Amino acid sequence: MERPRQRFDGLRRDPPKRRGLLPPTSRRGRGRMVPPRRGSAHEHRHGGSLRSPRLRPAEHALCARSRSAASPLPQLDAQRRRASDQARSESPGLRRSAGEPTRGGAALSAPIEGQPAAVRALVRALTRGRVHHAWILHGPFGTGKFTVAMRLARLLLDPGATPEQRRTFTPPTTGEVAALIDAGTHPDLHVVRKELAASSRVRELRERKQTNIPLELVREHMLGGGEAGASSTPPVYRTPLLGHGKVFIVDEAELLDAESQNAMLKTLEEPPERTWILLCTEHEERLIPTVRSRCQRLPFGPLSADAMSRWWSRSGLTADANAKAWIERFACGSPGLATIAVRENLHEVWRSIEPALESTEKGRFDPTLGERLASFVDEYAKRVVKDDEHASKEAANRAGMRLLGAMLGSRVRTMLAETADRRSAAERWLETARAIHDVDDGQRANINLKHLLGNLVAQWGVERTAGAAE
Repeated sequence: MERPRQRFDGLRRDPPKRRGLLPPTSRRGRGRMVPPRRGSAHEHRHGGSLRSPRLRPAEHALCARSRSAASPLPQLDAQRRRASDQARSESPGLRRSAGEPTRGGAALSAPIEGQPAAVRALVRALTRGRVHHAWILHGPFGTGKFTVAMRLARLLLDPGATPEQRRTFTPPTTGEVAALIDAGTHPDLHVVRKELAASSRVRELRERKQTNIPLELVREHMLGGGEAGASSTPPVYRTPLLGHGKVFIVDEAELLDAESQNAMLKTLEEPPERTWILLCTEHEERLIPTVRSRCQRLPFGPLSADAMSRWWSRSGLTADANAKAWIERFACGSPGLATIAVRENLHEVWRSIEPALESTEKGRFDPTLGERLASFVDEYAKRVVKDDEHASKEAANRAGMRLLGAMLGSRVRTMLAETADRRSAAERWLETARAIHDVDDGQRANINLKHLLGNLVAQWGVERTAGAAE
């Protein structure tokens, strides 16, 4: 009896050379993703053929071993470690969890400060065994979004996590899975961030300024297709190498461009089984409505004074009384900002520019102040690039400007509180706050930073002297 011809639903004019393999992308569909066939996963579980396009050579060995093992979740052995290392080297998306603030065992066992509602929502989902497949963790910078995302990933990927650890949201700090995550070599944990462009297989991505997360980067590390992923199975559709599931964390998700967000819609709506996608963002409003509607929202807020005090006592940070008081005002409930303030000695930076600002407010304009502010941003960016070979000078400049804006914003908040009973004066300080925001917009438009900051200093003085004349 003649074997029926394999159908390919018009995806290719000519069938693939190997029978039964569905191409990962559609040429007529302009890179539209085609989910992997469920049959191959069924065959893997029940001892069928391992000839699947979703498995690399290293993964074949792991699947063969897991089939013959007595336990459905065999312990990690040397062979599995080698396969994990090989998978990491083959895909830059399987990268170290750089930037994770809670890496040590003590930090992982400590409670998450200041976000009780967010933690309760995740604990409720974990204890019921019904964790939604897509989440948006949104809130101010440095309030614990990425930290919580990493903890959730640890609890989802570690089969050794106990019910008590899920209830208290404290993942295991020992064991093979914890060791792989600590080392940044867990093959089923993918952290997608703009810095991955520096190690991309696509030359155009490597040459980018890392000011957004473009579609080609998302394709390379999650969705497949495009120049980097056309010949391989999309990471989001690959079989979990360790068998417990896959977690994708998109850091600074507000940097996803419109093409990237639209391309993610199908995956966000119907991801593969035991695949979780976590979007961490400071600006939820920059995500398109169709992305937001497919995700569970998890809001984060600034920490209260008591929560910041508890966090500070466990952080290991040290500062004298004056510096600590200023850092608390500057951070405004953000442990992340407080950590940067100590590391970058921002209190001393502020002490060097505060007298000039006060003179400007009194009508004595300092013509060098704009250049000094720009110099701070430039020196900060140079340190970032020196410390991280994958960092972009353009992205570091914007980060430095955000720090400067936070310092100036702290001054504006203080003065708004002092002038709250005088409407005219308060409105002028609000105008100053808008001027600080305009510098960020101008920087995005590639206007010279010295000119922007010089104009800001001039406006700062004009608003104050105009208020004094009234």
